[in-house]
Amino acid sequence: MFKIILFGDSIFAGYKQGFTSSIFKDLIQRHFPQTTVVNAAMPGATTNDAQAWLTDLVLDEEPDLVVQFFGANDCSSTNYITPDLFQEQTAAIAQVIGPDKILLVSPPYSDGQRLGDRNPATIARFVQASQQAADDLKMPWINLFEAMLQTKNPNDLLQADGIHFTQTGYDLLSHLICRGIETGWHIPQ
Repeated sequence: MFKIILFGDSIFAGYKQGFTSSIFKDLIQRHFPQTTVVNAAMPGATTNDAQAWLTDLVLDEEPDLVVQFFGANDCSSTNYITPDLFQEQTAAIAQVIGPDKILLVSPPYSDGQRLGDRNPATIARFVQASQQAADDLKMPWINLFEAMLQTKNPNDLLQADGIHFTQTGYDLLSHLICRGIETGWHIPQ
């Protein structure tokens, strides 16, 4: 059976009202019912953490496809990760997994008014780094940041904390990812 791994941070972990949930995994599983969807997301994760957990959470699962989504935490000045380091670590993770098995998702929009250091200008630099990693390794890439900005009010996609997604945010995210998967992979449905 085709296996999809969702590898990311608390947004992929379905963080809702202070707890992780299956909300995001369920949306992907519903769209691809003939696949196995494994959520290997860890709240608070950065690309530093992802490299340390790669074997246990991803490689040992022997996935056919990995949806790789980091950056929301990397963008925070408290993590001391620059856009260049983010690009390097994003590419390193993909190279270990295999670029042909990766669907890369850009960092998301966050409400800079509520989060301060994760403002759109800072996030945009990390989005560019993400795109460069995808281009360098010829991986499919989803610009989630831009898709969120193109909505009527991107803050409606976020919970009160300014970073985690509402149901509307998860609907957008899952739509983009499912479309990306269908474009690049032949998956039984």
